Amino acid sequence: MLQSSTNTRKNSKENRIEIEHIRSKHAFRKEDCIKEILTKRGTHEGIVHVFSVMEPCPAYTSWRDKQSGKTILCYKRQMSALLFLLYR
Repeated sequence: MLQSSTNTRKNSKENRIEIEHIRSKHAFRKEDCIKEILTKRGTHEGIVHVFSVMEPCPAYTSWRDKQSGKTILCYKRQMSALLFLLYR
């Protein structure tokens, strides 16, 4: 996961694309932003824009039942994950 984040940041920097953090994805129209960028830059190939957003995700922990020998996943708590949305 960390490698993917590092690669995204590296590729964005190499292509001179700023990563834009979205605080509320519901109050923001990504499509409108991409259309505006495409009218300025043109429609040639490559990364158009990168958004980052924090999204809730469930976290689990493993638990091993010693009697049966089975390992199961148990819900631990709700956490946040940093996601990158790349538009090409």
